[in-house]
Amino acid sequence: MMPRISCKVVILVCLVFLLFLGIYSRSRTESELVHQSITKKGNADEITNVENNFSTTSGERQFIGLKHEKLESYPSRYYCNFPKPGEKAHIHEGEGYESDWNLKQVQVLIRHGDRSPLDFTLYRKQNLQPEFCNVFSDQASTSYAMLKDYRHSIMSDFNKAKLHPLSNVNLFAGPLPDSILCAPGQLSTLGVIQQLHSGFMMRDTYLSKLKLDENMNESVHVQSTHVRRTFQSALAFLYGLLPEYHLEKVPIQIVYNALFCGPSCSCPQAKELEASVKKDQYKVYVQRQKQNATVQKVASMLGIGDHTGSQIDAIVTGYLCKNIKLPCNTSGHCISNMDLDELMNEQEYMNSVTYSTSAARQHSLLTIYPLLDLILQRMQMATRKAHYAKKFFLYSAHDVTVRPMLVALGIPEYRWPRLASRLVFELWENKVGQHFIKILFNGVDVTRQVSFCTKDADKPFCTYAMFEEFVSSGIAKLLGFKSRAEACLNIST
Repeated sequence: MMPRISCKVVILVCLVFLLFLGIYSRSRTESELVHQSITKKGNADEITNVENNFSTTSGERQFIGLKHEKLESYPSRYYCNFPKPGEKAHIHEGEGYESDWNLKQVQVLIRHGDRSPLDFTLYRKQNLQPEFCNVFSDQASTSYAMLKDYRHSIMSDFNKAKLHPLSNVNLFAGPLPDSILCAPGQLSTLGVIQQLHSGFMMRDTYLSKLKLDENMNESVHVQSTHVRRTFQSALAFLYGLLPEYHLEKVPIQIVYNALFCGPSCSCPQAKELEASVKKDQYKVYVQRQKQNATVQKVASMLGIGDHTGSQIDAIVTGYLCKNIKLPCNTSGHCISNMDLDELMNEQEYMNSVTYSTSAARQHSLLTIYPLLDLILQRMQMATRKAHYAKKFFLYSAHDVTVRPMLVALGIPEYRWPRLASRLVFELWENKVGQHFIKILFNGVDVTRQVSFCTKDADKPFCTYAMFEEFVSSGIAKLLGFKSRAEACLNIST
């Protein structure tokens, strides 16, 4: 009997030891991942595993181990847009269709990074303290050492600028999210990381091609809407994009409209068309969302509205994107990841129905035309080789900027523009001086999808002349008038 007992004891001890070793190894690996960071001299691939590691003091980590290539299979997670290791290998910015093409100019329209929800009703119901908008927090410092370098550099520049009234640094808002408790719509720590990540990817892609590090102020121009989250997103993007970036080197111009339209904003017919689109959305809401079991379950369980837009903002943006444990009701029934994907799919369905109508296209063409015209003007300067033509333009904006641009261009993308989305316009020149454009959305080449490009299997690119004609006269023709100004007064819904 003794030898048999000893054998069992030995086996048991071995199992315990192996179990302990596995737990220790896993703990050590996760700890190392949490402290992954980048330096100012780093690159995009060094920002890794943000989705796995980003958490709050009141939250729990979710979706451990999801691989990049599976991202689009989960609509809610795609929307959150957690930076992924190796993501640079999956994007196609900066790739000419021919090896002898030269990149002349890049214009990038971005949506701000992750933010707190616009409505805190669910947080109050759940007694949740939103503590994810402070880049100076202990959690942010220990999890992302990269933020230390960023915030130190930006705050040093900002404090110097405050001491010099004639500085060209815009002081209209704090440069970093630093609230102990978030306010509605405030950029989060993840939002900063997303834009740093995008900036570093764009650095790898464009820095050497455009020589952006030579005379930054002569090469780069930045505009942001007059909202803190877009201003702060622009700063993070620039810091990632430009080595040795400082506030005074590339000032940020503030615009006071989400559509960058300035004095051209007034368009009575655009408002009528918008009302028509909203009527279509309400029909889908009544006929579809009011009948959807998941939408109604979420509303009933949590005591919130039964519209996917507000539910996505409250739960996907408010919980999933912050890696906070999904909310439960008083009976212990909890929202699931599948529920969130269903909400995203329902929102995409509504968008596909309502944004593909003629009223939606006309509305988008009218509202986004001033920005398209601005993009064209800046391309024209580059094609004419004007000595003052800048090489890189950044427009830091919102989903309500990105969405009408996609619709106006005829790109059939009906998902809600994800956090930190980017729409890129590249201007290329071949060896005989002909110019072409390439359009990319979140790293994917969508040039063949735009409405004004000739669909030629042998020529996947789009000529600059096609884009110029579309903006200069094509939009007015689509609207049935000689000009946008005339259309703004006469279109009948």
